[in-house]
Amino acid sequence: MAKMIAGIEDRVLVSRLKKLEDKMNSLEGGFLVHVPEVSVKLIKGQRGNYGWEIKVNGDEIDSVMRKLKTIDNNLRIIYGGGGSEQ
Repeated sequence: MAKMIAGIEDRVLVSRLKKLEDKMNSLEGGFLVHVPEVSVKLIKGQRGNYGWEIKVNGDEIDSVMRKLKTIDNNLRIIYGGGGSEQ
């Protein structure tokens, strides 16, 4: 019987890893990394109050700031106050 890792046969897994390795090696200058454009971490405190951390990635500072402000304003409307000033 074939060895299984996470429900996938050993040989299938090795084949998939080899294809992935070939793709990574074919990229010029390194690896392709996906970074999410926006990330929000919502935190509920002990007293039921909410806070949040917002991360916005981008090349244009004006666009990043607009998105950040829009997200923060919407969270304040929905959850009240909140946010951690940094």
